[in-house]
Amino acid sequence: MCSSDLINMLKNVAFMVDPGPDENSPLWKMLESYQTALANEEPTDDICTLEEVLESKDVISFLQHNHQPLTSFLTEKDHLKKLLEYITTCPESKTILSQQSCKILCHNVASVREAVFQDATDNLDILFGFEDEDQMESETLKNLDAMHSGLLTQVVQKFLNTHNWYMVDYFSSKDALKENPEQLLSSPGLLQTLVDTNYCYSGSALGQWMESINMVGMLVSAFKGDKGPSAVTCAAEVLSSIIQAVSPLLQQLESREIVTQLLNDAFNPENPCSEVAQTEVITVCQYLADKFQNEGCESVPDPLAPILEHLAEFNAILAPAVDAPSLLNTSGNVVPFGMRRMKVVELYGSLLCVSCDAINEALLEKGVFQQLLNA
Repeated sequence: MCSSDLINMLKNVAFMVDPGPDENSPLWKMLESYQTALANEEPTDDICTLEEVLESKDVISFLQHNHQPLTSFLTEKDHLKKLLEYITTCPESKTILSQQSCKILCHNVASVREAVFQDATDNLDILFGFEDEDQMESETLKNLDAMHSGLLTQVVQKFLNTHNWYMVDYFSSKDALKENPEQLLSSPGLLQTLVDTNYCYSGSALGQWMESINMVGMLVSAFKGDKGPSAVTCAAEVLSSIIQAVSPLLQQLESREIVTQLLNDAFNPENPCSEVAQTEVITVCQYLADKFQNEGCESVPDPLAPILEHLAEFNAILAPAVDAPSLLNTSGNVVPFGMRRMKVVELYGSLLCVSCDAINEALLEKGVFQQLLNA
């Protein structure tokens, strides 16, 4: 079979899977009537709404084939504004509006996305909820639920891939994000995307912006617990990403002072989110220890020294609580070990794998092995 025959065969298969816009479909007729009314300067509200278009089963197929009436409709200023707003919010029973908006803005056919960046700053303000010129805090980011946080992450990732300069310029010049970057903690996925080394690499504009707002300091400060448990969890996830991906931001995190602050805040008895902070800090410390695996260090690496100073607190987590609930099984009452205690075991395993005599002696001196045997 020659190459031209193969190409024709693939085209035929593609046509059978998706034959393209159907002139008899409700969406085609609706858009056609809308265009006619628009040309005649007649009212259009009763003919076609954005919600009706988004709920149509054919909308993505029409977009795939770059159907011009659909593109024109979606890129009208009011409709584009609604598309961007639906990424972060929607009526409770209409999640399809948000999901379809995300698919349209992330589609490989870029006509709608290109319209966003024809007026990039204003449209990104709509997306992130900064429509008032002097607004320093976004209610949109503050009130994100899990689904819309995920959709926002997808859109930002796509925008970074296709319009990187515009996105970096927006983040680095937005006063609200300079003065109050903590509001980004509302979306773990968004922050993890921003620290991704595909975008935040050494010398990158995005990396420079993060250094200017002290991103690492902001993440570590979240462990004080005053911004709530979700902020602590988000900060832990992003710090873990920075360590695992060997981000340019890692150099700041590997400071002995920074790790000391992280642990002191997590184990502060007045921390309003102490249990969450302590649980999350274990994972961050484990990833830090993993970085030095099998290096055979003669002395304790600076980032790990503060961890050894808090072995008593980690042992306290590992020790079974007096009032721990028990479960009845075939062998009697058993106190479940639990994932929180298992995290401490994994941390100790990572510290041992550093192959540093000074670390091993500290673990022995603090009774870690006895605690493990007791557990």
